[in-house]
Amino acid sequence: MFSKFFHRTPGPLVVFIHIPKTSGTTLCHFIRRHYRKTECLSWYRREEFASGLAGLAPKIRHKTKFVFGHFNYGIDRLIDRQVQYFTVLRHPVDRAISFYEFSRARQSTGGDTPEVVRYAREHTIIDFVERFKGVSNGQTRILSGCGNNLEQAMENLHNCFFGIQDYTDQFAAQIAQRLGFPSKAPGKINTTRYQSEYTSGLREQLEEMCANDMKLYQYARALYLEKYRPD
Repeated sequence: MFSKFFHRTPGPLVVFIHIPKTSGTTLCHFIRRHYRKTECLSWYRREEFASGLAGLAPKIRHKTKFVFGHFNYGIDRLIDRQVQYFTVLRHPVDRAISFYEFSRARQSTGGDTPEVVRYAREHTIIDFVERFKGVSNGQTRILSGCGNNLEQAMENLHNCFFGIQDYTDQFAAQIAQRLGFPSKAPGKINTTRYQSEYTSGLREQLEEMCANDMKLYQYARALYLEKYRPD
């Protein structure tokens, strides 16, 4: 059972669950620029992610208004404060390819992901996705908050204001409307370009490996299009 850390700051805490390789960097930057630096809490380093929500919760201060980074759903269970969750999902195959190509293109094997970079450079994308489970069904794992639990991820999705990566600009405008920000579209940040060709057969194989994420994405996309009908 989680213990609670009590914070009495009025108003909801804006929490952006940044699923890697979903245009989350663009959206986090867009939201962040509307807050003071002292009101924001970034949570990206490898050791931070490893510490889990129990490591994140005590860092949320009275003055904190916006929390963003790589962490799982569920921080509302650890703090005595209303939470507004935001996140964005991406087609799992495109996300896996982007993750692989981004890792291969890194300039060095330093930093906090040397194993990932080396493995991507030395192995095929199939090997890479098989080796790193956060690539294949990472969206389900993050949004379920309790492992690769598709049903829980779908349920938790209804507690998030979520978008689809194909409609990043529209989603940014919807975030702005919800939070009362100017609705100027954000510029793209940290985009990955790659030359490799991925055949339909290879994409089908990746879909099978990302089975839960495929189901979650299809469910989320249908909900998003039904509600907002973006152009």
